[in-house]
Order: sequence, then structure tokens, then C-alpha cells
Amino acid sequence: MSNVNKPILSIGMIVKNEERCLEKCLKALQPLRDKINCELIIADTGSTDKTKEIASKYADILFDFEWIDDFSAARNAVMDRCSGKWFLSIDADEYMDKSSVDELFLFLNAKDADEVQVAYVVINNYIDANNLKCYVKSYGMRLCQITKDIRFVGKIHEKFDGETIKTVYFLEKTIFWHDGYIDTKENSQEIKKLRNIELLKKELEENPNNLYKYIQMIESNRVYKDRYKYVIQAIGLINRKVEDWEILGGIVYRHAVLVSYLADYPEFQKWIDESFEKYPNSIYVKVDVNFCAVQLSIKNEDYNSAIKYSKAYLQALKDIKKKENYRELIFSVLYYAAEAYRELVIMNMALAYAKIGKYNECEKILRKYSFIKISSTLANKWLDISFEVCDKIDIKDIFNNIGEIIYNNELDEDDNEIISKRETLELNIKKQLSGDVRVPIYSLIAELGDCDLAYAAKIMLSNRTNEMIESVNKIEDWNIISANVYGKILVNNIELPKRFYILSADDIQKISANIIKYEKLVLDIIKDNDNPKDIIFNYYLISYQIHVIDWENNQDRQYNDEIILKFINISDKLLKLYYNDNILCEEMIDVLPNIHAFSWLIIKYNQDKQNKNFEKCVYWLKKALKTLPDMNKMVKYLLDNVQNDIKKQEIPKEVAPELMMLAEKVKTILSQYPENDPAVLAIKQSDIYKKVVYLIEN
Repeated sequence: MSNVNKPILSIGMIVKNEERCLEKCLKALQPLRDKINCELIIADTGSTDKTKEIASKYADILFDFEWIDDFSAARNAVMDRCSGKWFLSIDADEYMDKSSVDELFLFLNAKDADEVQVAYVVINNYIDANNLKCYVKSYGMRLCQITKDIRFVGKIHEKFDGETIKTVYFLEKTIFWHDGYIDTKENSQEIKKLRNIELLKKELEENPNNLYKYIQMIESNRVYKDRYKYVIQAIGLINRKVEDWEILGGIVYRHAVLVSYLADYPEFQKWIDESFEKYPNSIYVKVDVNFCAVQLSIKNEDYNSAIKYSKAYLQALKDIKKKENYRELIFSVLYYAAEAYRELVIMNMALAYAKIGKYNECEKILRKYSFIKISSTLANKWLDISFEVCDKIDIKDIFNNIGEIIYNNELDEDDNEIISKRETLELNIKKQLSGDVRVPIYSLIAELGDCDLAYAAKIMLSNRTNEMIESVNKIEDWNIISANVYGKILVNNIELPKRFYILSADDIQKISANIIKYEKLVLDIIKDNDNPKDIIFNYYLISYQIHVIDWENNQDRQYNDEIILKFINISDKLLKLYYNDNILCEEMIDVLPNIHAFSWLIIKYNQDKQNKNFEKCVYWLKKALKTLPDMNKMVKYLLDNVQNDIKKQEIPKEVAPELMMLAEKVKTILSQYPENDPAVLAIKQSDIYKKVVYLIEN
């Protein structure tokens, strides 16, 4: 090949069963190949899917390489087939950022580029498929001049042989995005981890003092007890001061802190302290260990320490860009340098300021990282902090128009971040409004702008019927309105608008359940009318009330009796609304939903109770209990009522004075003993007691 056509850059890859990601990777390389004279060399190590078919569309050279459990051997075989001046090694699950092309082009065409042997690029590793803000950054030695002196070494986690490298360059704007850690393909990650562990074990057998391989073993293991075991062994090597212990020690202690943090091991605090003592300048300690220390401090309610560690962590994130940290960063990734973790630390710092009464500092954070700017995963925490401090500082203005933004109809409904924030806002505010709420919280919610949540808060803030009606009529989605708002609307005799009754019966049922959960207002809010939607709403309200009522509390008997009569009246209306008269008979009752069948049986019970047909009452109640067993307490209450009616019927109109005196004496004697006393049991079995029992109990 003439020098004119000789490629400047050879891109090399080894692949196996990469159908999921290979085409995306190769397409991402196209802008680079369009701008720089490149060749693409791919070695397949035994694919059984469509990997080779995809690779053949893009590769200049595609060949088979028999896998021999040695990544360096495969990489070197690729390099041996390259004809370019420079070699770039990438993996199939990495995608070059478009912004990288210009920096690479300028570097490869620079006059002094020949003085550089190898160059590092940035690898951003995604760690959460649902949050692409969550990634860890590492620096990989991926670019080198093709010479006989530079070769890959290491069976696993291979790298260029450091002994031959004298000059290094950092390509800070050349970025590859790696999604292999979030590969959802079944068992793909597990298979790779197991393969890596077996290869690392072989290398450790050959070189048991290799501290770097211990770090790789820790990082390849998902089982906490195994990671813990290798951490202990690695710390032992540090204490023996094996090769590279000074530069790798910070990484080992970072892992010690992480495994104790994630698995709740007792050494957590001890290893945090040792990290700061032994490796205070390690970027892994300054970032990852400080992050864990923040979480520990918040958990222990040590808010001053949380603020101290938060500040150190945030400063460390700025220090990452310092050149002196690059040498250390090539050995491992920073787990907690991603934007999502930075935001978590900032929110914890705001919480800590609030807890120690430094509200102005808390306010500064809430303003700088507003609800709209903060990631959806931390939106709930932001709201909790805001509501906690709202009566200490005036932050109404930062709530202004939040609702208008996240409910804007012009927003893309596929915007998962906005959808998530919308759900978070609704759930958090429902939680806030579910109990006794401080007025400042309502005031904040009312500032949200043109949205249903703000209208609901305005209802709770208002004492004027006209103002409440105005807000009620503006609410669009009645599913997101909290129970106490419904309670206030109904207690003030404000009619729910037609928009409410567009809801399905299932939605009305759920709303009714929530109202009963928080408000004992049934007798006040049920309107006695024949509007079909009102009948359905009232039926669900009363049905849930009979489920939660305290049937065993004798002090509420009058209320309970009123609820029963209301239940019977509304049930009668609903059943007539739903069913033909031919269905509402004993022969057909089993075809009805259980709650409807139960309602019909209670109606029949009441009819016979009015006619003093007590034997039939018991019959209906037994059937009702069989139909809806979880209503056993209500049925027992009704049975007791029947028995009391029977006893009242048995009491003679005139009772002899002597018998009344005897009843009083027996009652006095019984009152002197506990109910389960043997003497009481003996008296109750006597003939005298049986003569006066009906007088004593009534």
C-alpha cells in the first residue's frame, strides 16, 4: 500500500455475540471515518448470533480468532493486521460521542503528535438504565502509535505494556459511552463477570502480590462476602507495601468503604477514618469515600459532619480535572462522580442545613437547584425539604408556575423526566395534604400556578364558598385530589362538577376509599338524591365506611345505627339502579358481586327486623356473613341487635317488686367479682340467676 493511501488510524475490535450493540457502535464511528483516513479491523472470537453478519458490512478486515482465554492475545492479533500509523482500541458496547471527532482529528494531524506514544480517552460508563445522568467516568489508554514495542499485556483487563511507554497524552474531549454495565440481555453481565473472575484467579495464582489484580477481582465480584474477602487480602498487601501500594492504596480503601457501606459491615466507620488518615489526597477517597461519609452522617443525624463531607466531596469533583489526578484515574472508575450522585449530596447538604437551623443556606440550595432543574429521582427529596422549611423561610416564589411547566400540554408526553416529576409532585402533595397540614404548605402548593394541585390548595386555604366553588370548577383531573380536599368540598355542601362524574365507577370507588380512610364525614357529606352518579358515589362512600367502622365500640352505637340505616337506604337505590327486579331475589343473589349480594341481604334483614321476624333476620345475617366473611364484625353487631330485640320482647310488662329486689341483689353480688371469677360462673348457672337474668341484662 502506498503512503498516500495508507490509513492514519486503524480501529481495532474483538467481538463475540455482540448483536445487541455492535451496529450502534459502528455507526457512531462513521463521522470519524468520514473525516480521517481510517481502517476497521475486527476479530470475531466465536459468535453464534448475527455479529459477524453486522461486522462484515463495516469492517475492512474481519477474521476469526480462536479464543484462548487471553484478551491481550486477541488484541495483539488485531494490531498485527493493522497498517495505520495509530491504533485505536474500542469495544462493541461503546459509542463514540460526536464531539470527539474534532479533537482526534487535530491530535492525529498535529506536528508534534509523533512525540506521543499513547493517549488516554474518557470512558463514561452508564450504571442505571433508567437514568442516563447516572454514569461513572474512567480514563482508558486506548490510542497508541503502532510499533513493535507497544503490545497489550494481561489475560484480563488488558492494557498497553507500561514499561515501554515514556510519553503519554490525555484526550480530554474524546469520549466513549459504555452501556455494557446496563445490558439487559438475560445473564449477559453475569456470564462476563464469571469469565473475568476465572481469568483473574489464574493471574493471581501466577502473581499473588499483584495489588492491581486484587482491585480488578473486587470490581468483578457482585457477591459482597467475596468482595469483602478480597478487600481484606488487598489491605494486607498494602500493609506489606507491595509494588504500587502507594498509588493503588486509595482505590483499595475506597472499595473497603463501598463494600461495608453497601453490605452494612461493621468496619464502615473504621475504614472511612483509615481512608482519610492514610490516603487523604487520593481522588477515590476524596470523591467516593466522602460520598459514603455523607450518607452515613445523614443516617446518624450528624448533620454538621454531613455538611463537612458534602463540601469536601463537591470540591473533589472539581479536582478531578486536575492533571495530577489522571495518573491515578487510569486504574479504576469513580463510582460516585456522576451528576445524579452530586445532586444527592447537594440535597443532603440542604437537608442538613435545615436540620441545624441554617435556613438561609438551605434556601440558597433550593433556589439554585430548583424542582425543574433537579433530576426526577431527587424531586421527592427536594419537595420534602421545601415543605419542612416553608414556615421558616419564604420560598413561595420558587414554587411559582412549577405546575404550569410540568402540566404544559405542549410538552412531549414521551419526556420521561417530566412525567416522573409530575407523578412525584402529585404523590408528594397527596402525602402532605393527607393529615393535619400547616398553612404555609398550602400556600406553597397554591403558588404552583395553573394546575389542579394549586386549585386544591386554594380550596383548603379559603373560607369563602364562592372562592371554593370557583376553584372546584377549574379542576380537571379529580383522581389526583387528596381526600381531605373532597371532605372540605362536601362538608361545605358544594356540588361536585359534571367533570367529576365522567370518572369511571372504579375511579369513584378508589376516591371513596381514600375519603373514608382520612375523614369520618359520611353522614355529613352524603347527599340524599336520585342522581345515578351520586348514588354510585354515595354507595362506595358508605360501603367503605362500614368496612372501617369500629363495630366493637359501644360508645358509637348511635352513629353505627345511623350508618346502617344510611347503608340500607343507599344500597336499595343502587341495586334498583343496576338490576331488574327479577334478579333481586334469593334464587339469583349468588350471581351478583359479593358486595351487592351482601347489600341485598342486609336490606332483607332490615325488612324482617321491622316486622319483628327475628328468626328470619338471623337467617339473612348468616347468608350475609357467608357472602362477605370480612364483614363478620358488622354482622355480629347486627346479631346482637336482634338478640336484644328478642330479649326486650320477652320482658313482662309488669314485674313483681320481690323479683326486682332479687335481681338487684344478684347484680350487686356479681359486680364485686371479676367477670371470669369462678364465683360468677357458679352464680350464672344457678336457678335464681336464670329467673332474673332478663332483668339484669336489660
